[in-house]
Amino acid sequence: MNSRRGAPAAGLAALLLAPLCGCPSEASEDGEAGAETGSEEEGSGDTGAGTGTQTGEEEVGTSSTDTGGQDETEDSGETEDSAETTGGDGLVSVFVAQGKFGRSTMSCDDGQTWIHERAYDSEGASEACDAVQSVVCFDGPCSFWDVDDAACEMQDSCDCDHSPGASTGLAAGQGVFAAAWGWGPKGALKYSADGASWAVGYPDTTQAGIAFGNGTFIAGSRTPRVSADGITWVDGGEADFRNENDEVIWNARTMGFAEVGGGVFVAGASSGENTDLMISSDDGQSWTRPTNSWACGGSFAGVAGGNGAIVVVFGDKACRSVDEGASFELVDFAGGADVVFDGEQFMSWGAGQRWISVDGASWTGTALEISGLPEGHNFSLGPVARSEETGTHVSVRSGWKVWYAAQDFYRSEDGLSWEVLPSESFVGSHPITHIEYGRLAQEACE
Repeated sequence: MNSRRGAPAAGLAALLLAPLCGCPSEASEDGEAGAETGSEEEGSGDTGAGTGTQTGEEEVGTSSTDTGGQDETEDSGETEDSAETTGGDGLVSVFVAQGKFGRSTMSCDDGQTWIHERAYDSEGASEACDAVQSVVCFDGPCSFWDVDDAACEMQDSCDCDHSPGASTGLAAGQGVFAAAWGWGPKGALKYSADGASWAVGYPDTTQAGIAFGNGTFIAGSRTPRVSADGITWVDGGEADFRNENDEVIWNARTMGFAEVGGGVFVAGASSGENTDLMISSDDGQSWTRPTNSWACGGSFAGVAGGNGAIVVVFGDKACRSVDEGASFELVDFAGGADVVFDGEQFMSWGAGQRWISVDGASWTGTALEISGLPEGHNFSLGPVARSEETGTHVSVRSGWKVWYAAQDFYRSEDGLSWEVLPSESFVGSHPITHIEYGRLAQEACE
């Protein structure tokens, strides 16, 4: 056990008799970067995922990275056939989902089943005070390490939005996944080459979103961090977020990338009612404020680029740029859960419909078709990832306290007809806030 712990694992015995909870935290003022699963009245940094597509009835509904080791992890029903390499790079296509209290899980079969289920509490990770716990976010006790106080913090009701396990960003590239955990109490930038074990790339930090493009990872902050491999990070140029009155906005929230022009990174920030949006066209070395940034700023649900346009979708609005990010304009679209570009058109989801647009300005909606919805559950899309190989979309149920037994994973081949996966296809656990498609070495799926 690490000697730096403020409270030994033995001192947690009382906590371990009851379910625990792990949730994200905030870097400075008002809520977690990017994900909306925490205390809504405290402004937990809505990504818009929770306000997207919803159908059906509402009903309510456990977990497990280390700081550098390659720990063994439990699988939650891995399929017999391992994925085959495609694309000539010796890598296989996978989806990885990131959740609170250091959670991650992966699919090797195009989103049909999810394996390598883990989180800080089930691993007894250093972030969980080296103690195996059974955390239930916002509904039970937990303990986590606060690096600034050099002590183990114990909570009767675990605030998973403010902890070293708060999930704030996930991106894939260069044969790895890079993830940010930690909000309020500092976490780390971590990386994984197998989707199951995670090592520290940059310790003791809080970041607001991660995006990959142009062979570069960028982790959001007022001083974003930049990496060529997802492992080693250096400071990029300052993103000086400010409101219309030239007052500083301290909280970066989200980061995205649009493959338009030479490639554009997009960063959102908000504090209370104040919002901003900044872009970088030189891979994070400098940041500029587009025209109309305040109307199109804040914590967005997704960014996509195509057909000469950059589209930024929020839970309640959408914006686009047709000049490589120099300016943005609000468009006639009410917002939704994430946005993707499939090579021909943009796709987003909201109000029980799939919305498509060729230019990001004019949108056409079609009612979703849902199969396999459990009794008492509504259908509510959270973060969406699309396979660049098969075109399959995957997502997870969004909303407040629709996790654990109430959690659902979704899969669609066209973004219109969605299947709710059977419960044996995944482990219901901590809230999922990010899902990404990527490519890993074949061994990751064997």
